[in-house]
Amino acid sequence: MKCPSIVFLCLASLVFTYAQDTSRLPEKELLNVIIPVFDPGLPPDDEDALEDKGVFAWVRKSEARTIPMEIMRAMQDTKRWGVIRVVPANYTLGEVRIHGKINYATGLRMVLSLQVEDATGNIWLKKKYRMKADPTYFSRFQGAPYARLFARIAEDLIKALSRLDKKQAERIRTVNDMRFAAELAPEVFGGYLKTRKRGKRTIYSLERLPAAGDPTLTRLTAIRDRDNLLVDTFSDYYADYRVRAQPHYTEWLLGSRNEELRLEQVKKANRRGNDMIYRPPTAESRHTRTARGPAREHEQARKRWAEEEKFKKALAGLAEAMTRGVEPLQVELKGRTVKLTGSAEARYSAWRELLTEVFYLETGLQHSSER
Repeated sequence: MKCPSIVFLCLASLVFTYAQDTSRLPEKELLNVIIPVFDPGLPPDDEDALEDKGVFAWVRKSEARTIPMEIMRAMQDTKRWGVIRVVPANYTLGEVRIHGKINYATGLRMVLSLQVEDATGNIWLKKKYRMKADPTYFSRFQGAPYARLFARIAEDLIKALSRLDKKQAERIRTVNDMRFAAELAPEVFGGYLKTRKRGKRTIYSLERLPAAGDPTLTRLTAIRDRDNLLVDTFSDYYADYRVRAQPHYTEWLLGSRNEELRLEQVKKANRRGNDMIYRPPTAESRHTRTARGPAREHEQARKRWAEEEKFKKALAGLAEAMTRGVEPLQVELKGRTVKLTGSAEARYSAWRELLTEVFYLETGLQHSSER
């Protein structure tokens, strides 16, 4: 997927896209959703130690990008939401935000922890989802092995959405807009929001609103549109990554499923006292391609190691290609070119700093750092 490498900051006067919910509302009134890249749920061990426990960092990091895309697709099918974007992990805003962590994921079962909240800080949903993979997927390779899990998440979100009335939805949208304004220019817009702590969470409410026709707000709406353009670029790249990773990930899921089913059979046999002992390959055996035991066990370990290395290289190569694909990202500002580099999170942080600079340049206001 090709995306323009140069994003121009043409600060034309544009209006925030407000949203709302309910199945019969027009599209422009639907709530927009942000899904940051998931926490891969990797414990603080080295990769070899993790692999000995059956946790593959290179797979988890790939799933942290692709699972949000699957949830996004399931939500889109309901036609009850506005724009749904998958974004870098450090994106802090969103009318509705879905935070996720991968607790467990193989070709046999998946466990996800989700927390869904709106822009005011209220939690809609906090739940752990568990599901076994659909076995029919591995015979047809159509759809997704955890499609029912993602559909269940989408259904739960619709239930949470149905509890909102029109006034609450409008307040969520307005608070989200003012949070963007306050993060961009706290000296100008910070006083419009009131915050309070509820446990570890911050709850946001409106203290007041800018006057109608405020020129600083007009500038801000144009900058918000530029921000959405870049965020859409990231979301497009995550979607492209999902498509390109799918064949390799499907192969890995099938191998993972077969291995886990075999392990379960061996464990059952061991509990019955049968002479079957399963010895998974250790980090040492993986890297030296040696394993103790009968020749058949050695050959199986060698094949598993080769398959793991093949999938690891394929997925790692896709991740690197995705990073290269969005670089260099150049922004034209007042006759100079600014290049955004690094990870998606680093690029977005630099972008937000640039947007703040643009706002103060265009409005002629003085930033606190310049005083």
